[in-house]
Amino acid sequence: MSQLPHSRPVLLRPSDKAWPECSAAPWLLQENSDRVLQDTDEAWSTEGTTAHQRAEDYLNAYERGDGPEPPEDALRIYTDYVTSQHALLDGTLLVEHRCSCFYDPEYLGTVDAAIIAPHHLQIIDLKWGTGVDVSPIRNTQTANYARSLIESRAPLREIGIDEPLLDDDVIQVTIIQPRYRGSTPIKSWIVTWQELREFTDLLQSKAELIYARKNLRFEPSEGTCQFCDAKPWCTAHNQWALDNVESMQGSLSAIKPETLAELYKGRKAITKWIATMEKHVARSVSERGYMSKFFGWAPGTRKGNTAWVDMSESALTARLQALFPNFEPQDAYKKTLLSPTQIRDKVLDPLDAETFNNSGLTYRPDPKPTIVPIEEVPPPDEGITDLLA
Repeated sequence: MSQLPHSRPVLLRPSDKAWPECSAAPWLLQENSDRVLQDTDEAWSTEGTTAHQRAEDYLNAYERGDGPEPPEDALRIYTDYVTSQHALLDGTLLVEHRCSCFYDPEYLGTVDAAIIAPHHLQIIDLKWGTGVDVSPIRNTQTANYARSLIESRAPLREIGIDEPLLDDDVIQVTIIQPRYRGSTPIKSWIVTWQELREFTDLLQSKAELIYARKNLRFEPSEGTCQFCDAKPWCTAHNQWALDNVESMQGSLSAIKPETLAELYKGRKAITKWIATMEKHVARSVSERGYMSKFFGWAPGTRKGNTAWVDMSESALTARLQALFPNFEPQDAYKKTLLSPTQIRDKVLDPLDAETFNNSGLTYRPDPKPTIVPIEEVPPPDEGITDLLA
């Protein structure tokens, strides 16, 4: 997305999930941008970018009629759906199409795929992640993309649609998660143009209020805070999590069943908040030494998970196939080597597992030092060198 002037929130974009509910979040992030920690683990982002690029290359070749070979992994779920819907609707296919956000033209978004036909528009969004189920129903990102594409008009004129859409024209937003195992990978939300317009009009009015700094309020919840960059230091989020924790004090048998049911609903949010706090402290201590007054390092006590020795993947695969010629050591979808635990526990029988354990191909990493409150740091003769010195 292109940036707006610094007098306005730079994070008010269609893909942000929180701002339609938590209207104070964009300004909080804008005015505290120096506190946002950059994610040092970019592997997931690189995977997603690569998957989108592969899909784009395939679909562009498909459009040219080059007869490309379809992907051999889970990405084929996405490409097969796009091409089959294109053939079914007999419309115009757009791939990785850039368009301005309808409520703020300075923001540019990218539509993964769109199929435009008379009286029918379908937006198709590829989500390559594995851990979060994303619903298309009232999804702000895909709804915004559909409205923005319609408002831009240019793609519609290219196929001879010059008149405005009719209120009962069909708008279909589809989210495809090829690697998510918890539900069906293809989910759609089908509405009329009038229904989509009414939903996105509400988003536009909320955006205008945020830009004007009117009716700003925090609405912390598991959903709104899930991907918010302000979560580690947002007072409203932290107070919401602490309120949940404090309400759990005392004997569980003394808590009314209806109260216990509400607390039970929030158990995942509390666990996530603790994990976020630990990650924030670890990165702040490592990257910003000012927290060394409050935190220090202590020896780790638990060895790491079993890992492969320092050897290329092809060499490891060859060694494994020599030891166990009757099984395939690679993941069928990702085409990458399975983890040692997956091979030992899910693939090999007990007799082969013993051979595998003694093969010299794996090891347990030494315990890593952990961050603890300063009063829990052991004396020098029992601990480790202060890594913050």
